[in-house]
Amino acid sequence: MPEMDRNGAREIRRDIILALAGLEKQHGISIVVGPGTYLKGEGGRLRVKVTAIKVAAGAKVLEAAKPLTREEQVARERAIFILEGKAYGLVSEDYGKTFSSRNRTYALIAINPRRHKYPFIGKGIYTGKRYRFGFNILPVISVAAHQKVKQDQEAKRNAPTKVRELQPQQPRKPSSLYDVQPPDIEV
Repeated sequence: MPEMDRNGAREIRRDIILALAGLEKQHGISIVVGPGTYLKGEGGRLRVKVTAIKVAAGAKVLEAAKPLTREEQVARERAIFILEGKAYGLVSEDYGKTFSSRNRTYALIAINPRRHKYPFIGKGIYTGKRYRFGFNILPVISVAAHQKVKQDQEAKRNAPTKVRELQPQQPRKPSSLYDVQPPDIEV
């Protein structure tokens, strides 16, 4: 084979998958070929991650992760809402509560705690489109949640701060030759 290019690397990966299929049956293992990386230069280089998993007799062979169905995704978001909502002062009854923002109506359907600025996700009542919202919706959703956020902010403001003690300044050392003053010379 002369030089390998990207399409050639894809063909080789397919051939690797077909070649390893026979080993699965022979040794009773499940082999997963992960995504590969292709590097140009020196004839090309292909790197593929191969994982072999021993399968017990009669066990189901592992398959690649399937995307969640819409119902499973909604159930997952609701569970995260109930767990993470406590940190924001929300209760499980606040799930699906409607609120208005910029003359449009939304339902609170999820919380993403990794988003620090806009952790709340609302769904447009009429459009069904999802939008991110900040902490400004808490007073509308729940009075208790708003009070919890206010208490947290007050606690941060009133937290004792470290006071640095002032130390007497020491004379500055010259940082370069240009900072050195020439000696006084008397003639």
